[in-house]
Amino acid sequence: MTLRGLLSVALFSGIPWGWATQPVVASVNLVIQGMLMAELLCFSLCLTFLRRSQEVAQARQQAITEQELVSEREQRQRESLEAELAVRRLEQEKMAVQLRALQGQVNPHFLFNSLNTLSSLIDDSPRQAGEFVDELSSVYRYLLRANDNPLITLRDELDFIRSYYHLLQTRHGKGIDLRIAVDDRFLDTQLPPLTLQLLVENAVKHNVVLPDQPLTIAIATNPDGQLVVQNNLQRKASRVLSNGIGLSNILTQYRMLGQGLPTVHDGSGEFVVILPLVATPASAG
Repeated sequence: MTLRGLLSVALFSGIPWGWATQPVVASVNLVIQGMLMAELLCFSLCLTFLRRSQEVAQARQQAITEQELVSEREQRQRESLEAELAVRRLEQEKMAVQLRALQGQVNPHFLFNSLNTLSSLIDDSPRQAGEFVDELSSVYRYLLRANDNPLITLRDELDFIRSYYHLLQTRHGKGIDLRIAVDDRFLDTQLPPLTLQLLVENAVKHNVVLPDQPLTIAIATNPDGQLVVQNNLQRKASRVLSNGIGLSNILTQYRMLGQGLPTVHDGSGEFVVILPLVATPASAG
């Protein structure tokens, strides 16, 4: 039993305290009260320490839980990013396959038309037929190279279209006129290969091409850095069967490349196609 307990028993058990003076009793009471207060203080400190220990343990557990959640979130983000990258790679591979397929559609179409022209020249003008074969081989070298690239510089495309125009002139003579007015600043910009060839071919296919009714095709750049291809409208009397490869192919290639789409205006005696040009570091400089 503690000293405080013994004193309490002595005070309240009926033991005669007559011998003790009043000051002694008062002093004993003060000692007991002090000891009670000390015990209460110790008890309070123990409770505070216990509560603080629990709070620290809870905080530590919460920190561990939060760290686990952060790690799990980062793992999910990594997995999501890896999955997204894999999807993008698949989309890029799919786009490359589709672009090659679209470009592959052009080559047989172009070859078929060229062989028809050559067939007619062999009988009418063997010399021109020989020149035509030389130009055709030059054109096809470009076609083979173009099939390896989703974009090509405007400079290379214009060089190609000049060679293609010589093939058309071999057949149509003064019935066709090509005018090029392109700002040199845009020669290093890019566009899908064979775009100009498709537009020129469509113009020849759907319009009258005669020396007294020449088809004029103009290729120029505007202040907005776009390529404008236009021709005068003089549609053939009989409707021309079209397989829709031309403009549809161009729009599809621009869409797959994520570029702004070309715009088409048909009216007022003019057929106009405005093509966005893709900037490159060389063209921006």
